[in-house]
Amino acid sequence: MYARPLLGLQSPILSGLQLGFTAAADRDPAYFLERDPLYDDTNGFDADEVVILGGDLRLPLLAAPPVSLNSGADVVVQDGDTLGGQIGLDGRALQILLFRSQLRVLGDNFIPSYFDSTYDLFRPERYTVYSSSETVREGHVGYLIGAGISLFQDVLVFQSSLEGPFGDVDGVRPTLRSELLLSEGIIPGVSISAEYIKEGIKDLDDLGTLDRSRIGSRLNYRTGPAVISLFYQVRHDPLRELQGDDPWTVRSGLESTIALN
Repeated sequence: MYARPLLGLQSPILSGLQLGFTAAADRDPAYFLERDPLYDDTNGFDADEVVILGGDLRLPLLAAPPVSLNSGADVVVQDGDTLGGQIGLDGRALQILLFRSQLRVLGDNFIPSYFDSTYDLFRPERYTVYSSSETVREGHVGYLIGAGISLFQDVLVFQSSLEGPFGDVDGVRPTLRSELLLSEGIIPGVSISAEYIKEGIKDLDDLGTLDRSRIGSRLNYRTGPAVISLFYQVRHDPLRELQGDDPWTVRSGLESTIALN
């Protein structure tokens, strides 16, 4: 939820101020584990609910072509007392070039973007960090830098970002995220999304490998109020490789939704 408390002012900048509040929860982080035929209750994974609360503000600084620029900041609370926050800038140039940057201050065991697009693949791992009484991820000051391109009035968008800590931090390494979106418009009724996420980047040479990576894609077809989606996700798990198992986990399937306008 968000509000624009200064909307009535004549100032083109202050009138655009947005103040927001976010609340998100997972009442059963072990939901999929409990339904996995290989799940063993003796593993001792007893999870309480996950609750995340946040407040944010957004202020447009420049809206004169060929450049637009916005500033923003937010503070997030995980597990009642684990804090993280960021201040940053984002915008576009020449209508097609996208950019953003953030300076982040994260507490011990804070996980940015906890409920991201691959959350279902990592519920147990993230909950272990979220609920730990010991320091699994060391608190640190970090960064996020990103750039992209948008064509045909945001119908085709490609974005990529790199986030990580300044310096060496125990349990935290840089992550690369790339996303391609094709909205409805070029092909009637069809939209496509794809993403590539590379975690735990050690050095520049490591960027050329698929270790600790996740690749996903989704093809959507809309007919009337119904949308049929074909999705595919593949994940590399180095722990499975150390145990002598196939390190690649694949999930795929069909989904259907109905949009009521």
